[in-house]
Amino acid sequence: MIAVRQSFLVVTALLILLFGCSSPSELKTKVKEITEATNAFVVLAEDSATTGEAPRESDPAAKPLLELVFDTSSLENGPVQPMSALDALGAWNSDVIKVALVYILAGTGVTDVAALPQTPEMISKINANTVKFAPEMGHYYDAQLWLEAALMDTINTHMADASQSDLDRANFKSGFAHVGSGATKTINGVITTFPFDGLTDNWRRERLPALKAVSSRAATFLLPEDLQTLHDTATEVAGQMSDPEVKASLISLAATFAPADTDSPTSQ
Repeated sequence: MIAVRQSFLVVTALLILLFGCSSPSELKTKVKEITEATNAFVVLAEDSATTGEAPRESDPAAKPLLELVFDTSSLENGPVQPMSALDALGAWNSDVIKVALVYILAGTGVTDVAALPQTPEMISKINANTVKFAPEMGHYYDAQLWLEAALMDTINTHMADASQSDLDRANFKSGFAHVGSGATKTINGVITTFPFDGLTDNWRRERLPALKAVSSRAATFLLPEDLQTLHDTATEVAGQMSDPEVKASLISLAATFAPADTDSPTSQ
């Protein structure tokens, strides 16, 4: 799960190298504040891997920090970010991951995700943490989805103005393909949490707006095989849902992901 989220950072690093990005000052200032909040939150949660407890949104000390890190309203309601924003988006995503790791690794005895044993017991523990810390993890998933949507919007806008020689560059094609792969894994990861025992239908419904927003971008961005993966996942999970709104929304998502006959931009 973590490797999927970190793929976002690999992609932004690739594209930054290609275009020599420098963040717009407003976004750069915002992300600096987010990084400071992230660092403060990590200090608050320093014993969570051992104790199994972590600062909650109801904690007055943690609440403003979490709200700052996970608040993507500027991406949801603001203009499309330029290519010069890629490094800031990548840094923001890194901070979102750092906060989420507190909840994901709580009680595992592990603080370095690279050292996390890939055992059934550990996977079960991490899944249980998603339920235990459902409000915080839900906002983490939303932030990840909106950041993916912003990244796809940014690249699509660049492509509309880019020369054919830029689009034909091998490094750009490679980076673009990795964006699609990362978005697919992120969306797939969120949808596959829906059947977890202990999550409420209200929690699932709260994830739907971000899923709908990112799916509208993904439908014209991803390779057909990636769209097929998401179509199949949404269809399968819809069949496991009892809540009519969640079921109908997942069926609608599956239809959105149904691969078109024409090639996606990533195949160009």
